[in-house]
Amino acid sequence: MGLRGDVQELSGPDDRLAAAQFRALLDSTSQGIIGVDPTGTITLINAKAEALFGYAHGELLGQRIELLVPESVRHIHAEEREEYFKYPRARSMGLGMQLQARRCDGSEFPVEISLNHVQTEDQSMTIGLVTDITDRLGMEEQLRQAHKMEAVGKMAGGVAHHFNNLLTVISGYSNMELENCQCGSDLDHSLKEISRAADRAALLTRELLTFSRHHFVQVRRFDLNQRLNEMRSLLCCLLGENIELRLTLGQDLGEILADPLQIDEVIVNLIHNARDAMPLGGVMVIQTAALEVGEEYVQGIIPVSPARTSC
Repeated sequence: MGLRGDVQELSGPDDRLAAAQFRALLDSTSQGIIGVDPTGTITLINAKAEALFGYAHGELLGQRIELLVPESVRHIHAEEREEYFKYPRARSMGLGMQLQARRCDGSEFPVEISLNHVQTEDQSMTIGLVTDITDRLGMEEQLRQAHKMEAVGKMAGGVAHHFNNLLTVISGYSNMELENCQCGSDLDHSLKEISRAADRAALLTRELLTFSRHHFVQVRRFDLNQRLNEMRSLLCCLLGENIELRLTLGQDLGEILADPLQIDEVIVNLIHNARDAMPLGGVMVIQTAALEVGEEYVQGIIPVSPARTSC
């Protein structure tokens, strides 16, 4: 008895048992299995292959194997199949190349195929093991992107360090000149603008360092109100002339435990978003307060315990 998709010629219980075991083995594999005769007719297929290509049980038996090949390469596939049956051998396909297969709905997906040849008394068959590599290619692309981002991060960190050195010189000299400059003069105004610009640029370098992971998180206790007061001039510059900034700072706020640079980034991001939502200008208010977070608030919202907190 040759290998067949549906076992028909059964001579006894042993044959039926063997056929059932053979079918169970085929359908339990994690790869699609397809058997093709020299004419390109599918004579053997397992459940995994039917699922991969989107066909119902038994639909593919008796069909041409080119049905599962993209239309653009079907003529090439037929020629290669004939050549393979002339010189049968174990062969891996799809390694190092983009090999596509075609589902019943016409969609295509990347595959790897391992071929082998089986010769029985009455039948010559090529058996292909088909593996859908869509997920693997996706993970490989994610890994490539991760490597790219790592390289970009290293470059950004290097640029930020050098740029920060230049800013230190600019900021230092401008502050020195401000001490000797007449308050309210044109030079005083220009030097203050230079100093503010250096501060803004320094904040950008901090963001670059954080992005590149060259900036290590340094958690400490500090006064949020004091931090906002120190940032006031910088925030005003970020907002522009048509938006007035008002700080409404709560009393008895206490200290927070965080990385000051990360808090700076949060505040600047909020300012940017709010500014973009105010194209006609107006008044922007930053308010701080000490709140008591209760049981009802924290349940299902944030993983913290009820306590007094600053915001």
